[in-house]
Amino acid sequence: MTQKMITIYNVGGDSTEIVQPEAVEHLIGIFNKPIDEANFIHVPLEQGRTLLINPNLITSISIQEIENRQN
Repeated sequence: MTQKMITIYNVGGDSTEIVQPEAVEHLIGIFNKPIDEANFIHVPLEQGRTLLINPNLITSISIQEIENRQN
């Protein structure tokens, strides 16, 4: 079974990988529209946590299908 993974590359060479299915789908929805660069992107994560992404620091985004190796 496969799932999607997003890798966000930032200024300075840092990157963030996101594999949580709900967070990935949320980001795909955001990246399919013009992004408001004046506001942080809020990504809901598991256990009520939120990832904040500054869109001004993003240099590129990669969306990949990966194999889920959980049995």
